[in-house]
Amino acid sequence: MNESIDDEYLEESYSPELDELIPKTRDEAVERLKQGRLFRLLDSIVKFLLARPESEEICRDFLNSVIFPEGHREISSVELLDTNLPPARLRGRGSRIDAYCTVDDGSKINVEIQLNYDAAHASRAVYYWSLVHTNQLESGDIFQDVDRTVSVNILGFDMLKLEKNFCNSYSIRNDGSSRVLTDDLKIIFIELPKFIRELKKPGRKLKNKLERWLCFFVGLEDEIMPDIADAEPVISLALKQEQIFLMDERMRMAYIDDLMDMYSERKRGARAQKLARDRYELAEENRKHAQRERKAAIKFIELGMSIEEIALTMGLPESDVRDYIA
Repeated sequence: MNESIDDEYLEESYSPELDELIPKTRDEAVERLKQGRLFRLLDSIVKFLLARPESEEICRDFLNSVIFPEGHREISSVELLDTNLPPARLRGRGSRIDAYCTVDDGSKINVEIQLNYDAAHASRAVYYWSLVHTNQLESGDIFQDVDRTVSVNILGFDMLKLEKNFCNSYSIRNDGSSRVLTDDLKIIFIELPKFIRELKKPGRKLKNKLERWLCFFVGLEDEIMPDIADAEPVISLALKQEQIFLMDERMRMAYIDDLMDMYSERKRGARAQKLARDRYELAEENRKHAQRERKAAIKFIELGMSIEEIALTMGLPESDVRDYIA
């Protein structure tokens, strides 16, 4: 039986790489703002850069980098849509996503940023995809009118433990032959900690437009952003657009509040994961200890010792010895 993504969640998924790029205090965040430096993965910044009417060119270029990183095809136009997704049924659960658009071939694409660890994010991504997909048809429409739906998920933690690549795409395929049933479903996961670790390898150079966009979003200005802005005119445009954000005091203050809330939640998540890991390690040690005691009790029985003698020798209740040899 193949391991599922859920099996991978049994391992600790907290990743410190991204934390190195996040301001830890309000003073640090304010100082970075004075330097014109934003943490661009925050929801409010992502929405500012990708989900405003003024952002269509930036959104189109970014989506091209994700869906066609090698440039073999290209989205020529995008239409930004309402990011509030209604539920599929009465009293059902809707959602609010970071960016949502339809592109020139009719495909619906949503972008979701999830920085803090979420053990259920794979299920959440499928649910968001389903809301986008099922809300396309009106009564009387035919199923052939359903357009492809693409879900782009940018993660601030390691989710796909068994995958080495930082960008992985999923679709509906035959479990045996791997042939695609339909291209209506595509869900893409980009794991930023893996990308950062990959980028730190000696001699590693940027390979494509996607990697240049990810450098922009994780905020590597000091190292390579000037060269990237020269090579990518739309990233240069995004840098200019964020100056509008930086000049608005109300948005700056809201940004700092949101940033501190996000980092506090991230720290709470890291502590919870450490506690869960410690509990798991303790339970595992207790299990191994019980196995050693059971083997010893069985060995003593084979040597002809009574239960009373084994209990006295091992310092255990007689009931435990009986359980071990049952």
